Amino acid sequence: MNLDKIYEYDDYRKFLADYFSIMKEKKSQFSFRYFASRAGFKSPNFCYYLINGTRNVSDKSLDKLIKGIGLKGKASTYFASMVRYTQTDSKEEKEIEYSEMDRIRKSTSFYKLKSSSYRYLEEWYYPVIRELVVKNNWKTYKDIAKQIVPSISSKEVEKGIEILLDNGLIEKSVSGKFLQCDEALTTGEIPHHLIKNIKQQHVLNSIDVMNELPKEERFLAGSTLMLTDESYKKSLEILEKAHAEIVNLAIQEEGDRVFQLNFQLYPNSIDTERKS
Repeated sequence: MNLDKIYEYDDYRKFLADYFSIMKEKKSQFSFRYFASRAGFKSPNFCYYLINGTRNVSDKSLDKLIKGIGLKGKASTYFASMVRYTQTDSKEEKEIEYSEMDRIRKSTSFYKLKSSSYRYLEEWYYPVIRELVVKNNWKTYKDIAKQIVPSISSKEVEKGIEILLDNGLIEKSVSGKFLQCDEALTTGEIPHHLIKNIKQQHVLNSIDVMNELPKEERFLAGSTLMLTDESYKKSLEILEKAHAEIVNLAIQEEGDRVFQLNFQLYPNSIDTERKS
C-alpha cells in the first residue's frame, strides 16, 4: 500500500481495514496474526478488534502500530492524531486533532480539492454566499448581507467570498462577474464532526428565523408521537423520499432565492428493557 494515501483518511479504523485488505492481496501470507507477530502484539487478532471498534489504541500499542505499518515522519504524526481524533468523544479534542491533521496535510502534496470542501462547511452561510454571489442584483458586500437570513455582517460576506475564491469554489470572470466552479460538492468524505457542526448551526438558525420572518414565509412544524420500530423506519423512508423530491425540484428549476431544508425525527424516549 502506498502509505502516502494515509492523508486521505480521517478514521484510522478505515485506514487499517484498507491497509490489511491491500496487503493481503500483495502477500498471501499477510494476516492479522502475521502483522501482530511483526509488530509485537501478544493478541494475534488485536488489529481485527481495532477495525471492528471493540478495542482502542493505547499509547503503548500506538508505537507498535506505527512501527508495524512502517510509518515515518509526518505520516506517523498524522496517524497518531488520527487515532486520537477517531477515539475521542470530546468536540474540543476532535477540533484540536483535526487542526493538527489538516496542518500536516497542508505540508504534503495531498492538500487539494478535498480540503476546500472542509472550509466550505466551516460556516453555514458560505454555501448561501456561493449561491447569491453569482446573481447580478448586488454591488457591495452589504447588499448580499441584507439578503441573508439570519442576518450576517458585510465583513462576514467579504471573508466568505475570499474563502470561496481561495478554495476554487467560485471564480471571477474577465468581466468581473462571479461564477460557480464546476466541482461537485458533497459531504460524503467530510469528517463527521464538521457535518455535525454545520447541522447544529442550521438548527440554531431555525430559532432566529422563527423570530425574524413572518409565519407565511417559513414552515416549522413539530409533533410528539408514539411510534413502533417499524413505523419509525417507514417514517425515515418517507422523509428521505421527500428530501430527494425537493432536491430534484431545485435541480430542475433555476431558483431566485436560497432556502435551507431541514428534516428532524429522533427519539425522545428509550426502551429501558431493550437497553438492559
